[in-house]
Amino acid sequence: MRELYLLVVAVHVLAAAGWVGGSLFLALAVIPGIRQPQFRPIMPDLLDFIGRRARTLGWAALGTLVVTGIIILLLRGVSPATFFDPAFWRTGFAHTLASKFAAVGLVLVLTALHDFGVGVRANELARKDPTSAEARRLRRLAIWFARVNLGLAIIIVGLSVVLVRGV
Repeated sequence: MRELYLLVVAVHVLAAAGWVGGSLFLALAVIPGIRQPQFRPIMPDLLDFIGRRARTLGWAALGTLVVTGIIILLLRGVSPATFFDPAFWRTGFAHTLASKFAAVGLVLVLTALHDFGVGVRANELARKDPTSAEARRLRRLAIWFARVNLGLAIIIVGLSVVLVRGV
């Protein structure tokens, strides 16, 4: 059973590294790079291509994190019945876990809104008229969604460390 636990944790950590690392790479390298003047003519197409690839990889990582996270809890003895035990909710572990669940839920909602709504629409408008007020507004909104998600990702990593290393 220990080997299974370690394998699932390794997959969980790799998925987290891919998700957080990919987000940081986009924010710190890709987006500033494609904003350079020489890339402006192809920026909407390039952003669309990179965004589609990142979206696929990001959702694969998030799905893996949710599934492996559930398995890890089960392997650590946290069953569905545990959540109905009032004594469980008096522990620091439960409070930290609830905070992590809330942050993950918010990430899933914001990611869906960004990936399938605001981000797509912002890029469509940027192709037509990048200087339009609506294109600029949606681009700023998409950027804020991504920034909040990155901040939440870092918070989730911190909460994960607290869960594993003790509350």
